[in-house]
Amino acid sequence: MAKPAAPEAQSADEAIRRALEEESRAEVAVQRCREQAEAVLAASRERARRIADRADRRIGDVHLHCSHKTARAIDDLLRRSALEGKRHIARIERADLERVVEAVAAELTGEEAGEPGDTA
Repeated sequence: MAKPAAPEAQSADEAIRRALEEESRAEVAVQRCREQAEAVLAASRERARRIADRADRRIGDVHLHCSHKTARAIDDLLRRSALEGKRHIARIERADLERVVEAVAAELTGEEAGEPGDTA
């Protein structure tokens, strides 16, 4: 018949068993945290993609608006030129075109045309 283990050996065995259980629980908790972090990262990437898509659409809308505004300004210049009786309707002076571009840019950015720092 086997001799029963000494109380010290039993408590050491119990302490090792508890430590292994705690280590196992800690590994599960770490894995859960890792999965949560990956989910947060994936959600953040998706949100960033949606923001970038929305920004691209808005930039396209601004470009379209600028194109229409420029076309209207050119039409206005041509109409005024025709009303003034000028024969060179088809030719717009570069300075006139630059003024139109500055005016449109100033209106879109909320600045005054010709302000320092204008690069457009």
